[in-house]
Amino acid sequence: MKLGSIQFLRAVAALLVVYFHSIDFQRKLAHSFQQDFLHWANFGAIGVDIFFVISGFIISYSAGSYKGGREGVIFLVRRFKRVNFIYYLATLVMVGVLIHAVLMMGVPLITFPIILKSIFLLPLLDHTEFVPHILRQAWTLSFEWFFYLLFSLAIFTRTRSKERFLVLLIMALVVTGFLFNGFKGSDYRLIFMTNPILLEFLLGVCLYWCYVNVRVSKKMTFVLLAAGGCICLYRIVHGFGKIWLSEDTEDGSLSFVRFIRWGIPAGLLVAGCIFLEKAGSLHSIWNNPLTTFLGNASYSIYLTHMTIYLLCSSVYRRTGYYPNPDLAIWLQALLAITGGIIFYQLGELPLLRFLQRKRPRPNLAGKTQ
Repeated sequence: MKLGSIQFLRAVAALLVVYFHSIDFQRKLAHSFQQDFLHWANFGAIGVDIFFVISGFIISYSAGSYKGGREGVIFLVRRFKRVNFIYYLATLVMVGVLIHAVLMMGVPLITFPIILKSIFLLPLLDHTEFVPHILRQAWTLSFEWFFYLLFSLAIFTRTRSKERFLVLLIMALVVTGFLFNGFKGSDYRLIFMTNPILLEFLLGVCLYWCYVNVRVSKKMTFVLLAAGGCICLYRIVHGFGKIWLSEDTEDGSLSFVRFIRWGIPAGLLVAGCIFLEKAGSLHSIWNNPLTTFLGNASYSIYLTHMTIYLLCSSVYRRTGYYPNPDLAIWLQALLAITGGIIFYQLGELPLLRFLQRKRPRPNLAGKTQ
């Protein structure tokens, strides 16, 4: 059973990332009012942190009852089908856009390490530096998959409390990273495995435990939501440093700061929404057809929006025309959302329907999401 509040949050997170990247893309071509308005320009990157908290919660929600080797394998296979096939399709679309640049410029934009990273997502060859993906925003999927592997360990071990197991495991990894000072100057794969950004997934796991075991009053849910909103407003006004840079999250240099400044308010917002829905409040928001649809399409929107921006860049160069910068931000974002929806309708949905026909049907007590 899908939660309306989670779909709403997915929609919000995707739109924030799309808007943030639209401003980032626009500032390379012209100067806008929006890029100078307080610290708003880069704030949309918090959508990634919302996604990470949601993942920790929803994986616990959907696979919390899985136990043993067989169900652990089923969990990983389902995650692979749900995440990877659509990602590979979006990557192929990006390759099509990049091919012209590779042929015309003679620049090896897609090397073997990049191809390998793009296929397996995990940092297999990231020894002295991080290898990028063809689809640059896929760095988040690398952390998603590492969390799935950690969660699968909780399934394989048949532990009675996956939440306790993951708290101990992830905290041990993060503390190890701190003790060895982020493994600076060492293998980047160790930096990846001990990255403090994993705490955002753990926050989602803990929220699930609270969702199941703690009775939260309606008044407290509004307090949680207001607290998360107020922290976000404070950060927009007073700043948050360079935590929005994905490079500083990947190498762990600002990951813990990001968790404090963005991960915690993201967790408060997620907590407020899911507990409000559980309390039966704001039903019209959680079941709004538009936000539900955008939530369903959020993965496609996230995967394809940068490809749309590259196409916009090509059009600007060929025509020599660039609209008003502030208007361009919104137009580009609208095109990116529209392109993502088209990809969802013509790519993601048919692919998922095909994969579901091939899916095994185990007798599991867990919910599906």
